[in-house]
Amino acid sequence: MDEYGILLDDFCENAGVFPTQFSSENHQSGERRLMLAVLKKAVRDLLTYSQVDSKRGRRQFRRAEAYFRSNDSTHLYSFNSICRTFGRDPKKSAAIILNKIS
Repeated sequence: MDEYGILLDDFCENAGVFPTQFSSENHQSGERRLMLAVLKKAVRDLLTYSQVDSKRGRRQFRRAEAYFRSNDSTHLYSFNSICRTFGRDPKKSAAIILNKIS
């Protein structure tokens, strides 16, 4: 399993979400499945673009990093909203995720 998969699995396990819950045949709401997909993409982008030197790569990295550093809770798919939905502390979760790129 790659690094972002391990990180996402840790988030999900601690939030009481299991791999079988990612399938469309589960009892998770569409919003919760989409939240996990948004989180998965953000983690993947952060880890993928942290090592890229191109202008586009740096821009993608800054965008992903800003997503985890944002204090926004007004949007349904913001990192803070996703963490709160799954019972995770946004600041602690962001610190763990961002520590992976240090």
